[in-house]
Amino acid sequence: MREIILHIGMNKTGTSAIQNSLYGINSYGIRTVRFKEKNHSVPMKTIFSKRPARTWKNIGLSDNQIQEKRDEYKKILEGELADKSINRFIISGEAISDLTEIEQKDLCLFLKRKKLNTRIVYIVRDPFSWAVSVNQQRAKWGEKSLLVVNPHYKKRLAGFMKECGKENISVYKYEDLMKKGLIKSFSKIIGFKLEEGKRVNESVTSETLFLLYALNRIDIATVGSHKHLRARVEIIRAMQSFFSESNGFKKIDLREFNLVAPSAAKDLDWLEERFGITYPSPWDNRSEVRDFEDCPCFEKIMEFFQHYNLPYKSSLSVTENIHNLYTKFLSFAEIDGRIDVYVKQENWYDALQLITKSIELGDQRHRAYRHASNFSYRLKKLDEAVEFAKKAVIAKDNNFKTQERHEKHLANMLRISGK
Repeated sequence: MREIILHIGMNKTGTSAIQNSLYGINSYGIRTVRFKEKNHSVPMKTIFSKRPARTWKNIGLSDNQIQEKRDEYKKILEGELADKSINRFIISGEAISDLTEIEQKDLCLFLKRKKLNTRIVYIVRDPFSWAVSVNQQRAKWGEKSLLVVNPHYKKRLAGFMKECGKENISVYKYEDLMKKGLIKSFSKIIGFKLEEGKRVNESVTSETLFLLYALNRIDIATVGSHKHLRARVEIIRAMQSFFSESNGFKKIDLREFNLVAPSAAKDLDWLEERFGITYPSPWDNRSEVRDFEDCPCFEKIMEFFQHYNLPYKSSLSVTENIHNLYTKFLSFAEIDGRIDVYVKQENWYDALQLITKSIELGDQRHRAYRHASNFSYRLKKLDEAVEFAKKAVIAKDNNFKTQERHEKHLANMLRISGK
């Protein structure tokens, strides 16, 4: 009987690395379902959840537009599962475990109707380290302070246990998989050798978390449209790049705080009883959660603002200053949107004029310089293309992947210009 492997998370257990390795598999009768996204959370939640996915709410889609997305994703899934040449399908999305019990059961029934044997792969993590990572992630999503959270191990499996059967569910400790190599371990789980890709360290420093909470407290929306979300993503990326470990800032340490809800004790008992997985108590020797006030050096904050030609005003609060910076990033996002239109029209002259204006306004993102280099090249302005390419390489918001791409681009521009 053909089968499907559902990797349902949980979140913060190396899912991005796993999904990068799974993407594009289509050989020996094994295929990763070909949604355009590497992470199948949004496609699967859009199809099977009765609540709109956060993604669509953040960009302001209407109910009719969300239904169109649902129909589009379902058509892809139906088409994939109808291919009789595939014996094993793989779907990976950590938010699949966020489905309600009824929605989980509906998903299982859907796959049964397709005559597929369903295997559930569920990876759990120590509740305290999970709570630390989740707090960092939720700050990016808009939370304004530290939260006491519950991993809800049982809830994430309830519907799958009832409809797919415990015998088809495999639960693994993230810590054990990491000891043997996450991708190597996951390869054995699915029966297919995966390639280990490069991993970007996305750890949040204390300074970044402090500024994220300030961003989340400003009095204008940072989601709800493409433009606002684009500006939010870019300003967070800028914070993380500037206040990164590679720039000498320290990884955040939240070990003193008790971030795990007492109700998680029942889940820990359940996990041990059902699957023999044990974790130490996360509540020993930790203080109650309070407002996160680990403020960075204000000289560094001022330096961060200077990168975007915006003075940090000591007469204003941190939140008010971040409000001003976000407004500037909104102007960058508006220009980006207009540039996208010109690119579709292959109107390189007006695209270059706009991106140059953005740079003059203080836009020092690596993507701005790369766009300027590309547009200059299209217009045969090779000297300008080289100079913009150099700036893209040394831009402060690079990570190793983007810097590597820009170095290759610069080498190509130097070769073409004969320099």
